[in-house]
Amino acid sequence: RPVLQDRGVMGDVAEPAPPGMGDPASHKAKAPTQPTSAAGAPERPPSPAAVSSNPAWDAAKAKPWDFDVWMALIQPLEKAGKESRADLRLVYQEFLEQFPLCYGYWDKLARLERSIAGGAMSAATPVYERGIAAVKCWELYLKYCGCAMLNCGVAPDEDDQATEQTEDEKVARTLFARAVSEVGGVYNSAKLWDAWYAFELARPKTVLFNGVEKTLTARLAVIAMRACTSPVNPITATKYLEIFGQTLFEADSLLQVATAVMPHLPADERELVQPVLSSDEGALRSALRASVDRCHGKARAKAEQLAPYEDKVCGTAGRPYFHVKPLSAEQKGSWEDYIAYAISQGNKEFITFIFDRALIAVASYPEFWLRYASYLASVGAPEEAKAVLKRGCTKFFKRRTTLVYERAMLEETMGYVDEARATYEELLSRTPSLPSVQAIIKLTNLERRAGNIEKSKTLYAQYIASFYELQEWQSYVFLSLHYASMLAQVARDALGARQVYVTCTEVIKAAAHSLPDDAQMPRLAMSVVQAYVSFEQAKGGVAGIELARAAFHAALEEDSGVSLEDRVELHMDFLDFEHDRGDVGHVRAQQIKCNAACIAGAVADIAAGVTSKKRRRSNAPEAARPSPAATAAAAQAAASAAVAAASAQAAARSTPYPGAAAYAAQQYYGGNYHYGQPAHHLQALATHILIIFLYKFFLIFCKLKKNGIAIFFKKRVII
Repeated sequence: RPVLQDRGVMGDVAEPAPPGMGDPASHKAKAPTQPTSAAGAPERPPSPAAVSSNPAWDAAKAKPWDFDVWMALIQPLEKAGKESRADLRLVYQEFLEQFPLCYGYWDKLARLERSIAGGAMSAATPVYERGIAAVKCWELYLKYCGCAMLNCGVAPDEDDQATEQTEDEKVARTLFARAVSEVGGVYNSAKLWDAWYAFELARPKTVLFNGVEKTLTARLAVIAMRACTSPVNPITATKYLEIFGQTLFEADSLLQVATAVMPHLPADERELVQPVLSSDEGALRSALRASVDRCHGKARAKAEQLAPYEDKVCGTAGRPYFHVKPLSAEQKGSWEDYIAYAISQGNKEFITFIFDRALIAVASYPEFWLRYASYLASVGAPEEAKAVLKRGCTKFFKRRTTLVYERAMLEETMGYVDEARATYEELLSRTPSLPSVQAIIKLTNLERRAGNIEKSKTLYAQYIASFYELQEWQSYVFLSLHYASMLAQVARDALGARQVYVTCTEVIKAAAHSLPDDAQMPRLAMSVVQAYVSFEQAKGGVAGIELARAAFHAALEEDSGVSLEDRVELHMDFLDFEHDRGDVGHVRAQQIKCNAACIAGAVADIAAGVTSKKRRRSNAPEAARPSPAATAAAAQAAASAAVAAASAQAAARSTPYPGAAAYAAQQYYGGNYHYGQPAHHLQALATHILIIFLYKFFLIFCKLKKNGIAIFFKKRVII
């Protein structure tokens, strides 16, 4: 009969894992070359000492996310023999904490535990259960069942006597039944069904289950019926449908077969078979076959719908298993299409089944976890959504915070504020020496939304002080500005917000003086100044105008920490402010200062450019050349001198800078200063000076004309 008589199918249980799943063969290209002796023969791998003294162990602990580092540690230990089993067990455990989706290594660890325990399956079971919880796939279930079968042995072919099933056989049967219930519906799970079928072929022909006799035919009929009515590959389903038909004709007791099969039929099919149980065998056989044929037809139709998607995700170009290498765009798109198809079917059980399969292959992509959690939340399963995000946070994204924030937000949305707070605090505890600014802000906002304004203030002050002690100035500024904004807009504490701005300005000013070569300090100072000025401008009224003007004046001081280029921009902003809110006196005064600042900026650019050009042409050794800091200091000094000269000249006049044409030139120069290249700076300055010169010449000409000298020039021109 066309049944799986070849017990060699048991060998499928020990097949190599796909690449990336932990099988050493998949990493041969990256494995260290085996040392050779002087004669050229391979030497036996040295037996490692305690793993804690192994340099590879230190490397793995330093870079726990590096898969190749772990492989360099594991492979020599696997070759070292029994004396390294304790070390290998520890390394497997630590490795699986980092890469729990590598099902091949769960199998390796379980079999190692079984070996250390003298072949006891009880030692391997907890490892397999942890593995199934981390990566529920038919491949790991196949290895789990294969390990359970090792203690069952093989019954003699001539043994026809009914025997009670052993405890080991009971464990294996229970495990097979559980495996096919959970993952037997996977399209390409044929090897799992084949292994179960082969297991029953190796058992006695008649087995007593708590005194109830079940023949081999009845046991095989149940397996065949369940396989052919699952949405597996149509070839596999057709094979087992034929096996089921054979068992109906070869059964010693058709009633026993029907009794064994009926619990696995749908309820409507059971109602059709139930009335003919007491009929003759022909009617019963026909009813059973018709019922199974209908179930098979429905399963096959579903399998044919899944076939295009399964071919993409499991075919030669697909990847249904986990690997540290990124998925190609085609592989990732295949899983996206499969998930979209599943959602379009509207069956929650099927959708979660496909999502769970997909999250093995695409576990490194947070968008799939978020999509799964969003779907569960949308169908009224927030607890399941929270569990999905928790699994992603704790197992696969320990160093990435995207899912942690989503998890905390979901917990807060569900009303679990304490759990959300604990999630943020756990994230902050991972890096106590340098906490995450984003996590701090999210935690303070959580407290604000919960009505704990004072707790939010305390957290801000605590972490701002911490960043000050660590001299993490960028984080200090970022958090301080958020704190000031919260005080001004939420707590309505303008005095407190102003104090935060002033303190931050003074701190960054002092830090900029102590770190003159740090390029980020002027940018940070500018950020604080702009935020402070915006805060004061928003106050309105006479008091607000004076406070904003005072903030501008403080920011425009040379020792404010703001760069010369940024001060030019602030001068222009200040001029716009005076035009909008000041009187004519303030406008004229700021216009003079703004022009002087623009000229100072051009002088600084020219000084820096000349110094840089001389340095490039110089043949002096590097140590003798001026440093960038010295060059910048020289440019700054030249600019300061220009500002002082221009300010003194402007103060001596009783009228503002000459005319609308000169003001237009200043605006033209300012635009080129901010948005042009150094050559544009010089060109703009030359244009500026030329227009001023022409304007002066025009005034002189007007005076000469008034005195009649212009007539002389006119006659000379005519002649």
